[in-house]
Amino acid sequence: MKLTKMLALMAIFSVMTANAADATATAETTATTTTSTSSIKSIYNKIKASPFSMAYLNDTYSSFNIDGVKSYHYLYAHYKVTAKDRLSVIPTFTTDYISKDANGDRPNMTRLHSTQLRYSRSSILNEKDHGVSLSAQVRYYHYSKNNQKSGSDGYGRAIFSAGKSLGKLRLSLTADNVVYNRNANNASMTHFNMIGLGAGYSITDSFSVNGSLNWYKYNYNNSDNFHEFSLIGIYTDYSFKNGLSVGPYFEAEMTAAKDGRDGFSNEWVKNSSVGATLYYSWF
Repeated sequence: MKLTKMLALMAIFSVMTANAADATATAETTATTTTSTSSIKSIYNKIKASPFSMAYLNDTYSSFNIDGVKSYHYLYAHYKVTAKDRLSVIPTFTTDYISKDANGDRPNMTRLHSTQLRYSRSSILNEKDHGVSLSAQVRYYHYSKNNQKSGSDGYGRAIFSAGKSLGKLRLSLTADNVVYNRNANNASMTHFNMIGLGAGYSITDSFSVNGSLNWYKYNYNNSDNFHEFSLIGIYTDYSFKNGLSVGPYFEAEMTAAKDGRDGFSNEWVKNSSVGATLYYSWF
């Protein structure tokens, strides 16, 4: 056999061997990738089916008396004890986007605000058996060291919520009671109470509009000093199939009472805020 023919056969054999090796490597890589993806999906489905769940909520707003924008970040970690009982740990961070300071800088500060422990009980009453639904929550917010300088280590809350559905319309009544865990004698809030009325309408399965009127009474230093006011709010919510929902909203102080004087607020713009929430459930 001539040398040229021998070299040609050797070249053809080398190419065939290389192609076979490449095909085997590609098949192995594809199989590994498929197995890895399948494994991750399997782990995700197991976590999703477990009593554990996680979500993220962002609430960003601006008020007339805020020089910029303020944002709250809530990281939810829930554990379903029973079909009606749930325990939650919720660390909360705040971010301030404020205007330029005296030096011309625009500082953006993110810091820990508080950590919340929560116990929720749903379906204490239900509409099928009792005509209305009733649920309750007990929460404790432990402030970060920075916020404890205000005179409180944190505060506890007890919330009761009742509701009634009338087709696409849902009516609600909420009572919220808050007591502060004081750590100093400086002037600050000791407790407050809230009663709220709400009405929501589901325009579609994904989009809803809600309105609320909430009455608040803040008490200071366990004395006769108080601040009483009511907030009116308009909220929208649009949910996507991937677990994401967004909700622009508007809130304004409608009435105020302080030091024996009460009535409708004259400056609705100065006592209002606009914002939006973004919620995403991982599993």
